[in-house]
Amino acid sequence: VPEEIEVCSTRPDYTYQPLVGSDDFHNGLLPRWQFNHDPDPLYYCLDPLQGTYTITTREVCTELTQAVNTITQRMSYPSCAAEVTVDASELKEGDIAGLCALQGCYAAVGITKRQGKYEVLMLDKREDGILNVTDGIVVGSHQIDFRLEADFCNMKDEARCYYRVNKGDWLPIGTVHKLYFKLDHFTGCRFGLFCYAAEETGGSACFREFLYHDVDETTIINCCCKEKGNAYE
Repeated sequence: VPEEIEVCSTRPDYTYQPLVGSDDFHNGLLPRWQFNHDPDPLYYCLDPLQGTYTITTREVCTELTQAVNTITQRMSYPSCAAEVTVDASELKEGDIAGLCALQGCYAAVGITKRQGKYEVLMLDKREDGILNVTDGIVVGSHQIDFRLEADFCNMKDEARCYYRVNKGDWLPIGTVHKLYFKLDHFTGCRFGLFCYAAEETGGSACFREFLYHDVDETTIINCCCKEKGNAYE
């Protein structure tokens, strides 16, 4: 079998839209996004003028995969990264909102509200089904940037989570997370923006400035992080 095969396009003049990419939400929800479940339009809001996607919690959930109105994008091989800004000012006690590598054994970095304070944490769903949650890191802002990197090269299949406050340096959180493809979640691994309630419904989180980095951009960013002592050590 040859390494490369060329085929003729049936639409040679057609411009195909990319399957993945950044989104400032100023043009509605682009086709590259897919909902993780059947969406409930009563509990999400797109504001093209503000460039935001807001999720309001509909029901109490026991874990991330139950969250309604999570939007997802494919992850690209051999490595990729995504960033997003989250405004958590309208979260209710116990709510969690953030950025995830969505699959059965998911990894996520998010912000929660506990006793009136905002905390950043990592969710780590292991292959044995146990969910590990890091101790929360108290942050002095309700607006946080999250970053998630995925490396699929040579079947490495790892994800790493970061956060930053006030556009400062990226800070790692949690441990390196091993990704597994299993039949319990058959869409592959995807970036996801989520918000769910753990105690009471009606809280919300606002997402803006979603940035998608391909393998070349990811390499550059990782090098920059290493110089600051924040990366893959």
